[in-house]
Amino acid sequence: MGFRNREVYIASKFGHSDITAFKSKESLVNKGYTIGSDWVSISISKAHQNKGNINDLVSCIIQAVREAGIIIVIPFPGGIGLHIETGMAIAISAVLTLLSGQSPDGIKDKKIFILGEENDRSPFYFHTLVTRVPDIEALLKLLPDIA
Repeated sequence: MGFRNREVYIASKFGHSDITAFKSKESLVNKGYTIGSDWVSISISKAHQNKGNINDLVSCIIQAVREAGIIIVIPFPGGIGLHIETGMAIAISAVLTLLSGQSPDGIKDKKIFILGEENDRSPFYFHTLVTRVPDIEALLKLLPDIA
């Protein structure tokens, strides 16, 4: 399983202080991956200061999902927004493959992982482009060291 695009997008909740999110970031960086964007570092108070900031935030999220080679979704009870990033990642991969008649370079390497106990909360999580993993250790076994 080769990964040419080592940029990672982590979808979780604003300021997620769960140890899984922080351990995921640290472990991925240690393996040589780059964290392009994540919800863990975003302050909800800054994001919601005004509607202009929210529009900018959404545009940044769409761009980050488009550019990332690896999407990691860490669902949590009551969370619904991160299903959107999952759907975007699937759609981006599927549309580009459909338009080209084959999987273009970089797109075939886009990997989408749903991490943790809540990895069965959405129908999107069962799509053929998605890999559900129980914990960070299982995820790390699937990703080669590229450091």
